[in-house]
Amino acid sequence: MAIEQARQGRHSILLDMEWNQPLPWKNYPHVPKALMPGEIIQIGAVKLDAQMRRIAEVKISVRPKYFKQVHWKVKKLTHISEEEMRSGLSFPEAAKQLGDFLRGHGSGDYDIFAWGGEDERILIANLETWGLNPGWLPDNIYDLRLIYDGLCGRTENSTSLTDAAQALGAELELEQHDSLNDARYAAVVCAGIDLELGMARYEEWGGAPAPGQAQQRILCKGLAPLPEGLKEPKLQNFTCPVCGQSLRCRNWVPQNKDRQIGLVRCSEGHESFLRVRFSHRPDGTSSALRSVYVADEEAAAFYQKKYHRQQEALKRIKRAQEKARRESEAAERGEG
Repeated sequence: MAIEQARQGRHSILLDMEWNQPLPWKNYPHVPKALMPGEIIQIGAVKLDAQMRRIAEVKISVRPKYFKQVHWKVKKLTHISEEEMRSGLSFPEAAKQLGDFLRGHGSGDYDIFAWGGEDERILIANLETWGLNPGWLPDNIYDLRLIYDGLCGRTENSTSLTDAAQALGAELELEQHDSLNDARYAAVVCAGIDLELGMARYEEWGGAPAPGQAQQRILCKGLAPLPEGLKEPKLQNFTCPVCGQSLRCRNWVPQNKDRQIGLVRCSEGHESFLRVRFSHRPDGTSSALRSVYVADEEAAAFYQKKYHRQQEALKRIKRAQEKARRESEAAERGEG
């Protein structure tokens, strides 16, 4: 099946970012390390249509608020100067421009790809730092490197973006570590692989499935960190996206350290798949973005797999605790 037929006109957006780091951390006591692993200073994106033709691109310079001196490693890689950073947009303005780009050009539905998983983490951290709602981002930003390596059968060393682009015909004439140029190289990779197959096997290679259109997205602020934050009624309560029945999700399973998933069946037999993405705030609280989906077979299977892994882990912990208790009691009897 051709990609354009399988994805029914969906666009592909290749996203890349450059970010600055502090010099050194002790000079920034007001910026929590967990919240700000890096401050974005440049954003690049390329949009492809269903036939993998480039139809739009954007490059946005961002003026930093916290890390105003370019780290020497960042300057060596990107050649971005303090002057260039100062002339950029504020991050809220840059985020709005990126959001307009994602939704513009009559794109309709789209999938976002980035080379590696760091870009998504950095983007969410920066949005949260500025108190901006990340709800306009899809729950899944696909790791294109994971897809490429999976299709190539690589299981150990990850491929670099330029090596992948060169293997697929790119001449590497563009300067690397420029956000737009790297997005262009990622577009070469995206257009040169069997993207439909890669997305279908994404979960198999370690990624999470994208279960369709997100609904009932809410952002809750001022929560306790995980796992206590999941007790927030606004996160638990929702309505079945098929029949409208009032439901509650109590059985959450970790997808990773910052994300939880749930699966709930209503009395009519409709299954809902839920995702919650937690972010940490400077004041020690957390915010959480909750999304509800109509569960397809892939999403339900993904939840069940994570659920069974969680239960096995809990059983191992319980057995270890029981063994330690018996050994402690035996030692006490021996002392007596």
